Amino acid sequence: MTLGINNKLSNIALCLGVIFTGVGNTFAANTTHVPVAKSITKQFHRGKATSVNVSDIAQDQDGDTLYIDQVAIDSKVGKATHQTDDSVTLTFYEPGRQTVDFVISDSQGDVLDTTTTFSVDVLSDKQLHRFLNQATFGPTHQLMEQAATFDPKQWLHEQFDAPVSSHEAKFFEFGGNDHAAHDDAWMDIAVYGEDQLRQRVAFALSEVFVVSRYGTLYERPRSLVNYYDTLTYDAFGNFRKLIEDVSLHPAMGSYLTMTSSKEEDPDTGSQPDENYAREIMQLFTIGLNKLNIDGSIRTDESGKALETYTQDDITNVAKAFTGWRHQEGDTNHVLPMVADNSVHDQSEKVIMGHTLPAGQTAEQDMQDVLDILYNHPNTPPFFAKHMIKRLVTSNPSPEYIERVANVFIDNGEGIRGDLQAVIEAILLDKEALGEDPEHMPVKIKEPIIAVVNLYRALDLKLNSDHFVNSDIPFWRIGQGPLRADSVFNFYSQDYSPAGTDLFAPELEIMTWPTFITTFNYMRTFTAKWRDPLLPNYKYFQGAGDDMDELMRRIGLVFFGRSVDPNLELALREHTAFLRGKPKNAWVIEELMEFVIAYEDFYVQD
Repeated sequence: MTLGINNKLSNIALCLGVIFTGVGNTFAANTTHVPVAKSITKQFHRGKATSVNVSDIAQDQDGDTLYIDQVAIDSKVGKATHQTDDSVTLTFYEPGRQTVDFVISDSQGDVLDTTTTFSVDVLSDKQLHRFLNQATFGPTHQLMEQAATFDPKQWLHEQFDAPVSSHEAKFFEFGGNDHAAHDDAWMDIAVYGEDQLRQRVAFALSEVFVVSRYGTLYERPRSLVNYYDTLTYDAFGNFRKLIEDVSLHPAMGSYLTMTSSKEEDPDTGSQPDENYAREIMQLFTIGLNKLNIDGSIRTDESGKALETYTQDDITNVAKAFTGWRHQEGDTNHVLPMVADNSVHDQSEKVIMGHTLPAGQTAEQDMQDVLDILYNHPNTPPFFAKHMIKRLVTSNPSPEYIERVANVFIDNGEGIRGDLQAVIEAILLDKEALGEDPEHMPVKIKEPIIAVVNLYRALDLKLNSDHFVNSDIPFWRIGQGPLRADSVFNFYSQDYSPAGTDLFAPELEIMTWPTFITTFNYMRTFTAKWRDPLLPNYKYFQGAGDDMDELMRRIGLVFFGRSVDPNLELALREHTAFLRGKPKNAWVIEELMEFVIAYEDFYVQD
């Protein structure tokens, strides 16, 4: 499956043809010869002259040569200079959304008369759509219609200060005694939570610091939801506190079996449990191989990757982590673990060149190990790469990783591990915003992200007090919060589809069967068969009888740009086939099936 890497309809069109009947040749090629207008992605800044090529403004379906015949701009807005057949230089005087009229012709004499909108010192619609996919659980029409005044940095700082939505509080509000309450709490906050950035980051962290309901925690849903809140509350704190809170949480202690790990017993032959010792290094902090600051692997003279740690290091970290247990009476496993120094290994321990003196307590050894990992040179690029890949792009450039890693090392005020600064660096980087044409941010959406994106795009309304049966999509699509099959997450971060040298981790689980089940679940939702989850089509119905306005609204909310010509043709033809109007909800219902079958919906770009 090759969803979205090249933004072609191909396989999705075939799937659509299987699912729908009676629609006819919906995805036939556009037969018109008139050039088609494009959305402008180039960056414009007030007072700075910028050249625009004809290929930025329009495309020709037949591959004919295009020419700029006329350019008209209000003199109060800006000026056009150096016009040639294939380019013009534009200078804008004020920030905001500015329009310019173009007449474009092709070598066959076909003419396009179009008004193009330029974003000056503000995010374009596409940039805002991309930013909201990275920083929230999906764009809404309310946010997308604010593109002209949206300030991403100001929004980030408002989100840093926003009150925290507690999953445990919702868990109790929704019953508080089983996994269903946890599922419903997570979905409610993901869709409606005002602290969207915190919640999106917490979900990314849950795929790094993995615990799962499958295994020893299955009978302890409150422990799981309490652990998720730990990630939520620590999401904007310091990385050092995050790894300490994760290490001492009883859910992690149970899941990776550090709980009740004891010193070596020669009589029984028992050894300290190495499970958590191994994973905190391999998966949570420093990784298997030594890294350069840009995330690339360091090698020896023969080109062999240098290992970060040895088996002896694992053994000694395991010894350092002995002596921890659940608190007395903590049957729900929600209180931080406490030390029992009577079973703590108090021998000297040497870990990656650092010596922990003999006779230390479990608390002292734990703090020393966490300090070693926190200050290790691998940790900044390792964590930066993980979070960039979870939020922004599956193939970040080394330069992007290095920029973020340097912020991890020093937030500008001499503080290491400042997660607010790291998140801001990730989301406001030129690569994240799409301002680096050589490294455009692209990633496949995880199945659960696609579902929640749809809920938010369609302004989900409930006809009950709260979400119920939220586990239905989780079971159908094979993914949900804290439901990974192992500590290695739902998929490998380094998964690469056959036949490409690009990473696309999410495609390891977004297989054809998963795509079909995800689509079919969402189809029942768009058709209002999933009571109490009711899509609200009023925004799209607001286009009235104007199909052009409906296309603008669909493009804005679902893609952050004009609807692809192929999809637009399908939507217009099917509307004509139905003899309906955009103001009819039943028309929008059917058109939504085309939108969620279109592969670009499953690509964050």
